Amino acid sequence: MREGNDYVRSGMYDEAERKYRDVLSAERMSRDHWAAAVLELGQLYLKMGDDDKAEGLFMEACCFQEVSPKSRSALMQAMAYIHLKKKDHGRAREAFNHAMEIDRAGENTEGGTAPGGGKEACRSSAYCNGDAAGETGRLNKQGEDLFARGDIEGALSCFKKALAIDPDDTTANNNMGVVCMQTGMFRESTARFLRVLKKDPYNRDTTINCAELLKSTGDVASAIRLYQAYITVYPDDEEIRQLMTDIMDMKENKDLNIIYVPAFDTAESLADQYYRMLWYMHPVAESIRHIHIPLSLDNITELKLPGYLDPEIVKLESRFKGKITFFPDNEPYLWSRYLEDADIVMKWKLDFTHDDDGIDRLVRDRIEKKKSWDIDREKVQQDGLMYLRMSHDANRNRTADLQESREKFGDFMKRVEHARKGYIFGTGPSLDEAMNHDFSDGVTIACNSMVKNERLMEHLNPEAVVFGDPIFHAGCSRYAGEFRKHLYRLLDKYNAHIIVPFRDYKLYSENMPPKYRGRLIGIPTGGYDEPLNLNLNDMFIVKPTKNILTLLMIPVACTAFEEIGIMGCDGRKIEDNRYFWAHHKESQFNEQMEGIKKAHPAFFAIDYNDYYITHCEILETWLAEAERAGKTILNLTESYIPALQKRSASTVGTPWSGQSAGQENSTEQ
Repeated sequence: MREGNDYVRSGMYDEAERKYRDVLSAERMSRDHWAAAVLELGQLYLKMGDDDKAEGLFMEACCFQEVSPKSRSALMQAMAYIHLKKKDHGRAREAFNHAMEIDRAGENTEGGTAPGGGKEACRSSAYCNGDAAGETGRLNKQGEDLFARGDIEGALSCFKKALAIDPDDTTANNNMGVVCMQTGMFRESTARFLRVLKKDPYNRDTTINCAELLKSTGDVASAIRLYQAYITVYPDDEEIRQLMTDIMDMKENKDLNIIYVPAFDTAESLADQYYRMLWYMHPVAESIRHIHIPLSLDNITELKLPGYLDPEIVKLESRFKGKITFFPDNEPYLWSRYLEDADIVMKWKLDFTHDDDGIDRLVRDRIEKKKSWDIDREKVQQDGLMYLRMSHDANRNRTADLQESREKFGDFMKRVEHARKGYIFGTGPSLDEAMNHDFSDGVTIACNSMVKNERLMEHLNPEAVVFGDPIFHAGCSRYAGEFRKHLYRLLDKYNAHIIVPFRDYKLYSENMPPKYRGRLIGIPTGGYDEPLNLNLNDMFIVKPTKNILTLLMIPVACTAFEEIGIMGCDGRKIEDNRYFWAHHKESQFNEQMEGIKKAHPAFFAIDYNDYYITHCEILETWLAEAERAGKTILNLTESYIPALQKRSASTVGTPWSGQSAGQENSTEQ
């Protein structure tokens, strides 16, 4: 049934109908499973505008005595929503009351699966008397409040309920369009906006939302036409006129002007930032017009690549031909001109003072009004992350890339849908135990530097490799370069997908050999107030954390599998505060560690205990939420992390037989 749902999300309704019909015709299927397929197929008919076919399907299903009360209640509520849509409040009230009778019998206290539930049926019967508009208004307001607080899932639920009452409700369709746009569901978002504009062609909010969506997907001409149509009716709307002007400027392909601040005074500092710039900006070089670099050097000799940076970077220089201009630091006219034109300021040194007071005031005054990025590797812990974000923001094809990633994630899910069990791995010393385990009963997902361990990779034959560190994997260092070399060797041997934060998607896509790009998936990261999301099929977005296990591996595993085994996540004793934790020697680029510390010195100036304690707390929250969602979690190797200790198998390290986690050898009562 999941495949049918994927087709629905992609707008391929005919294929979805065929898949749902296949499920309904299958033998040896529980009646509840059958009823769930009926609900999905009926909802599909509603999307296709065939209300009568949906109603007939639901009525037929209700006649089967084998269907449980829970499923029958859901089917009755689905029929009630159809009657509401047809404005037949009497029949809707009758259907809702029937659903409530089933609920009151005590056999369906949690309610149906879609749409609504037991308590929802009680509320719904009230607005069958013609109060539907008031209820949709309440739901829209509640959803808007939740959306403003960052609870996207809660907002989505409210808007869906409002649309179930009135599928043509303008506000609910617009709100749903905004949520879909935020979560990467661009086809659904466009459909929602166009539904509003068909009913209300000059709806101001939807005009803006739809035009901005069209702009972000590259359809600038359609966005301009939409604004022009609005202005013909409301010529005095200056905001809309300005938005249209901004898009018209974009249509002229205005490229970015970038300036570095302050001036470089040594050949070593210039070479360091020059090659970093080539690495991080090469994915978006076509979006860059000029890069202006001030110098207080007498002359520029040949720039020598620092030994701690990836040697492959020198091959990227040709992409910037004619784009880089060096200018003397003591020319106020050039400073003024280039700062005026600059769209982005790259502050490679945070503490700076110019000898010329006039230039010093000019620079400080102008950069305050510009978009700037702090990339001082001596003082900024996340200098590499700042570069990656700058490059990501400059990518004009973000929307198309995100849609492409979502589709490829659907391909990955189809590849692993046969498996109920999945295994995810950390790079701790206990990873050695993986060689003693048979993983043929599930799917394996590798991560990070274990791509170096050819013996282990041959044993795991991973379906995916997940990584996301801004310096160890997407960075400019020799360490990161070695990681990428081993990654490509692995991809030559195994048909694995690559899953990374969407922030880094463009960089990997442009850097890797083209033959691998079809397997690259970028998953977007929300803000820190983003609600925890462990179902990427529903919302293609993750909550940001600083560890790959909680950032991507657990969300991906919870989306794909019902049972999840964890290996190699050792943690450490709290008093061992010299580094994050120990690593499996065969799965780490130990010989490159000194180099990466030179490339990003501020990154390692942290309190490792703060990081570790926070990680342990987040991991417990993630795993507890997964278990509440019905997932089984079992830790299979020794670990100091409390969340894993309490979920360990009775004999840690032995093959997993699928028993429930946390009940056999819990270290916490």
